[in-house]
Formats: sequence, structure tokens, C-alpha cells
Amino acid sequence: MPRFAKFISWIVLVSLAVLASAVASHAAVFTVVNTNPTGPGSLDSAIIAANSSPGLDQINFNIPGPPYTIF
Repeated sequence: MPRFAKFISWIVLVSLAVLASAVASHAAVFTVVNTNPTGPGSLDSAIIAANSSPGLDQINFNIPGPPYTIF
């Protein structure tokens, strides 16, 4: 591979790594802690927060008690 092509390949790889780390640094984790329809700790609140946050976010469930069904 010519020297210039290797240099361009290296620049592309470094750029992709920087872009990937920038996207990952904006990811957030939101946790649902109750079965309330709205308000802090609710699924509704977590979805709204995740939609407002840049990047790929994660919603976790930490609700004590019996299994719950989401309708």
C-alpha cells in the first residue's frame, strides 16, 4: 500500500475512534424505581429523559416487589 494511502487509512481510523468515544460519552442510564404513571422514578420520566439525552441511553428497572406488567 502506498505511503499516502496508509496515512489516510490511519487518519480515518483515528477519526472513527474519536467519534465513537464522543458518542459513548453522552450515553446515560436511567432507572425506573416505582410503578407511578408519571413523576420521578417512573417509566414515563425515564423515557422522557432518555429522549432528551444525546447518544444511546439505557433504561434499567429496579422495582421491588412482585413481577410487574407494563401495558
